[in-house]
Amino acid sequence: MVPRSISPVCSICRMRPARRHHAVGFWKQCERCNDNRRRGAARYHARHGVTRKQCRAGCGMPAVAPSGWCSGHCRREYQVSRQAANKAAVVAALGGVCGCTESDCYHSGPCEVRLLEGLTVHHKHDDGHYIRNATRSGKSASSRPRGAATWSRYRRALGIPHHGMQLLCGTCHYVHTARMWRTWRASRP
Repeated sequence: MVPRSISPVCSICRMRPARRHHAVGFWKQCERCNDNRRRGAARYHARHGVTRKQCRAGCGMPAVAPSGWCSGHCRREYQVSRQAANKAAVVAALGGVCGCTESDCYHSGPCEVRLLEGLTVHHKHDDGHYIRNATRSGKSASSRPRGAATWSRYRRALGIPHHGMQLLCGTCHYVHTARMWRTWRASRP
């Protein structure tokens, strides 16, 4: 046990030492104040008819209101699984194999890359930034989405009749993009 003179004081009662934490040193509250806070929250939920929902990830644990998750680990696991499901759906809808057939690419003949982690989405109409930034309402988002949000927006864009998306492996995608930038630079005065 850390001597009282070294350990910080509880931020609520300012009398008892704060609880020890295995990673960050100390919590902000002592054990008694933390229990009182939990009991007060339970009374509030019971009085106002708020039921504690289960974690959105389906682990069976009660969710911490308002987030809907029981822990950060469950939130991350759920997001990773949703990203994998969205990516698999997009890859399956676009054929599951690299669609590059150009003769001046690094391969001879059609490219045969089928590895899920090696495939990327190429936008034939150069409108990928519009698809990535579009929200459900069709408006442009203020920040670029990452991870699961990108693949869910690609999945949503598959419903557009002429979406202009195709699968390319990483190398073919780089070759296409470099060629596009070279022609764009050459066309500038």
